[in-house]
Amino acid sequence: MKLICLPYAGAQSPIFRNWLEGVELAELAPLELPGRGARHTEPLLDDFEDMLEDLFCRYRQLFLEPGYMMFGYSMGAILAFELIKRIYKAGGGGPEHVFLCACDSPDTILPTYGSLPFEEFCEKLRQMGGVPDEIFGNEKLLNFYLPIVHADFKAIDSYRYIDDHKKLGCAITLINGDSDAEIRRDNTLRWRNFTTEDCFFYEFDGSHFFIREHKSDVSSIINRRLKNK
Repeated sequence: MKLICLPYAGAQSPIFRNWLEGVELAELAPLELPGRGARHTEPLLDDFEDMLEDLFCRYRQLFLEPGYMMFGYSMGAILAFELIKRIYKAGGGGPEHVFLCACDSPDTILPTYGSLPFEEFCEKLRQMGGVPDEIFGNEKLLNFYLPIVHADFKAIDSYRYIDDHKKLGCAITLINGDSDAEIRRDNTLRWRNFTTEDCFFYEFDGSHFFIREHKSDVSSIINRRLKNK
């Protein structure tokens, strides 16, 4: 069983091997977007549909094979949702289960911070807690990282949910932080409207990146689903 992992804005694929190191019953398969990590020589994408198309085409064979689950964090949750719909259209069966963290339902997604002036954008990143302080204190690292995360936020801002009246055919597990200022609990509960199967909800203390303090808890949730599949 593979666990296909989709990133939050600015993330590189190795983060999942740290966050989900406690997952025992699945092989982690983190996906990499252009402009970072192993794909650092490729141009960044700042449009959601382009991002979706890139991932689907690059990893198509992986998506169309049976026997996998998905894990999406923040931006990665919406990418997972739209990828699954694309997989269905291509004739694939999709994942057996999908784990979504720190994200409102697709029909409640609002524009984020992609159009903010530089200083305000940096301050928002600080508040969210997704960027280590050492990056803000290192001009070279900041100049490398900011274009990546800025392009991702612009891509999120370009996302528009289209209601095609088609639901996911797999169960969903939602995992969130109870003090996450980037989401609303009522909006996350709406995910139950996007699947024909069960929808499970878990909430831990913490903000948008609650998983840093709850890596073992999140891994345990995934392991239990894997055992009971």
